Amino acid sequence: MVLDLQIILYTLIALFFKQRALNWVSEKLSQFNVDVNIVKISKTKEIEVIESRNNPTWLPPQPFLNIGVKSRLIFEKFRSQSDI
Repeated sequence: MVLDLQIILYTLIALFFKQRALNWVSEKLSQFNVDVNIVKISKTKEIEVIESRNNPTWLPPQPFLNIGVKSRLIFEKFRSQSDI
């Protein structure tokens, strides 16, 4: 129960101080004798690299989106028939 409350608390802290929360997680993992490789992964800054990647692009409004999707599916169906 105490660990659950700590996880909730550090989840809230992670919203503002990610590195501090990650340090706490790696410390807890070490206390529970988790594999050394997992502790190393929790200390890396790969999360920042993943978060810095481009986000999904904007989608057009609904009628144009449906037209675009359907036309693309028809095109791909036509193109795949020529592969056979």
